[in-house]
Amino acid sequence: MTDKKYTHAGLTKHGTNDVIVEKVRYSRNIDIVSKQYGMKDSKKVWNKATGQVLPVIRCDYVELPNEMTKVEACAYLLTLPEFQSPEDQALIQETLISKSPKAPRTPKTPKSPKIKATIDSIKSRKNVTPEELVVIGLAEEKLGH
Repeated sequence: MTDKKYTHAGLTKHGTNDVIVEKVRYSRNIDIVSKQYGMKDSKKVWNKATGQVLPVIRCDYVELPNEMTKVEACAYLLTLPEFQSPEDQALIQETLISKSPKAPRTPKTPKSPKIKATIDSIKSRKNVTPEELVVIGLAEEKLGH
């Protein structure tokens, strides 16, 4: 999650009977929001996922008291009277949960480093097996020792 700060937040709802999209949205520039979601010009919005132009059913933005992250903005929206309907509260809470930072993973315990055996280290052992002696002999032949 990023630490971007926003000055406006709100709920949007657009769509038709087939496709209804409701979201908590954030903005640093309310003029762009006004133009994009039809607060001034159009009452339709382009849905990239479906490739349709959908009518805007709802676009309620509020100015935040100060710049806030998405999590802070959601927490603030939960307190406002205009977002007290059960549907609004559920949408904001769902968004708040999805935007909250995840608990950090517990780091894996580091594995003990593998010890690379050398021919000399194997020879210096007290209990060298016959199989190891064969391997040492083959390795010495290849290396030219």
